[in-house]
Amino acid sequence: MKEICQCNCSVPAVAYRTPWCNLLCGGEAFEILHLWYKLAVLREEVKKRSSYLGKLRRTEEAQHLLDLIAMTEDEEDLFVPFAKAAMSDVFDVLHTYMPKREKALFWREGKETAVFTDIPELPDPPVVFHAGQYVEYNGELYMAIEDGSSDDFAGKLVPTEDYRDSIHYGLNWKYCGSNINAVEPLDTAIFEALVARIIYKWLTYSYPDEAPRYLNEWNECMEQIRHRCNILNGPQIVNRIPRIF
Repeated sequence: MKEICQCNCSVPAVAYRTPWCNLLCGGEAFEILHLWYKLAVLREEVKKRSSYLGKLRRTEEAQHLLDLIAMTEDEEDLFVPFAKAAMSDVFDVLHTYMPKREKALFWREGKETAVFTDIPELPDPPVVFHAGQYVEYNGELYMAIEDGSSDDFAGKLVPTEDYRDSIHYGLNWKYCGSNINAVEPLDTAIFEALVARIIYKWLTYSYPDEAPRYLNEWNECMEQIRHRCNILNGPQIVNRIPRIF
């Protein structure tokens, strides 16, 4: 998933999108390309691909290896550290393009959500929330722009998309001077890299014979990320002063 945060361009930006948008766009004249990946989506993709792999692999004793190779919900205790490690590995390539002055890499931000309803039959104690926190009110998701509580929330909540439980990257870029056509391919390459890395780590445990294949796929994705970052930023022009020797 991707989002273009513009702070000095002619295209207007949407106000207050994430708890950390003000960190990325802290009043300075630059733009941020925000790329984010829901862990639930990554988990489902890893499960799907590893399941197909298990269906297509067999031995003399078994018609398929689905139970052995498929990474399902039962492996959540391994999926979470694998996903966090994959996020950090992709960072190694992206860090050149990230803002140097602010934090632009986030892991599972916004997990702590304040939840309350206005149903009279549920006289619970007041639920307190703070500015920058996610709030679920009557099944709808909001962002708190001021401190408040379930007894005092008028004007303090704004609707928001669900950015929680995700991997986030923020990249410096020039919307008006870069190749916007590279955004979609870059987003795809990062997603594929995260999936390949998680499957590779899983296969080193469950079926080592297949692990090298996904290691190769991971390396290919990393090269694609490098290449597409360069396309996104356009040609790098170096100004040289001619000298007579």
